[in-house]
Amino acid sequence: MKKIVLLGLVLGMAVPAAKAQNVKPHWVANAQLSFAPAEFSGAVGMGRQHQLGKKDRLLLGYGLRYNGYRGNGIDFITAPAALTLDDKLDTFTMASAATHAFNVYLALGYQITSKLSFMFDIDLIGATLGAERSGLFTSTDQLGFNGNYQATPTALNALLVGDNDRGTLGSNFSIHYQLKEQWGLKLGMAYLFTEYTTQQTLAFANDRFRRKSAQAMLGITYKW
Repeated sequence: MKKIVLLGLVLGMAVPAAKAQNVKPHWVANAQLSFAPAEFSGAVGMGRQHQLGKKDRLLLGYGLRYNGYRGNGIDFITAPAALTLDDKLDTFTMASAATHAFNVYLALGYQITSKLSFMFDIDLIGATLGAERSGLFTSTDQLGFNGNYQATPTALNALLVGDNDRGTLGSNFSIHYQLKEQWGLKLGMAYLFTEYTTQQTLAFANDRFRRKSAQAMLGITYKW
């Protein structure tokens, strides 16, 4: 997954420079709903999309996206990479979690036919809002920290690859089918990292906890 993300970012910067003469940009708006047991999310976004290459089959997009998340009875696990690499994993369980993330995204794809295309998109950087919530902290090693604490969504979102990521970030693998000239459908999987920061520093001097969620996704697109 790390190699895919890095390759995608490199291609996203390199392809436009190499194929700038073939760029044919248009605007794209999209909306989607994603579901998994005990949690769901909804996203809306708008940005520009370019068709690259001799046959205009390579797709490059970028823009802004809002992602709203809601979960009930959700476990958030220790987030910082320095701790996850050493298997120092604790749990912060929330009866109800809700976040509102606003991010810049990058999209890469391939036009298979005039109506069918494959897309991968990922959030790069942004910010998250959300109300303060209570959760139950459970440590596997430092039991003296166990108990209830308050937490809020981690404010800064940044794609730094793997467990180095911060905040709430989404990505999608999807197949797009163009119904008409402007309207289309998309179907695929949504992957969402959601993160909370506790008010107090807890076991292993940590205050950040992450939920990794894979959800089935259905959405619509509109281009002009």
